[in-house]
Amino acid sequence: MPSPPLRDLLLLLSIPNIGPGRIRRLLAFFDTAEAIRQAPIRQLTSINGIDVRLARQIKNAPMDEELAERQLEWMEKLGLSVITLWDTKYPPLLKQIPDPPLLLFAKGKVPEQWPPCLAVVGTRSPSSYGKVVTEKL
Repeated sequence: MPSPPLRDLLLLLSIPNIGPGRIRRLLAFFDTAEAIRQAPIRQLTSINGIDVRLARQIKNAPMDEELAERQLEWMEKLGLSVITLWDTKYPPLLKQIPDPPLLLFAKGKVPEQWPPCLAVVGTRSPSSYGKVVTEKL
């Protein structure tokens, strides 16, 4: 599957109760966020993990286009690049975990081949304990 547009991924991530796994399954059937929004509820519920309640939420919850635009501007301002799960630069070992993140944000040069490295995946608002442990790593 080709990499979905970054804007679509940000829009889909703005829908409550829909995470990376569900987004991956939805994008396996539909090409764009708009196609997902236009799909009939019956078609959405045929996808594993999407019940009627969630299908209605996907169709009716506002996708936060303003948030997606602010995120894109923020990434450009900070000189960040984004690697999606579908990109060839996505770390191959990370793809093998049960629920890999859809997006990786990087500052600086992203290697063509990943050397042995350490990554910390977590919340954008870590606890004090989380910050201390991450610094020690």
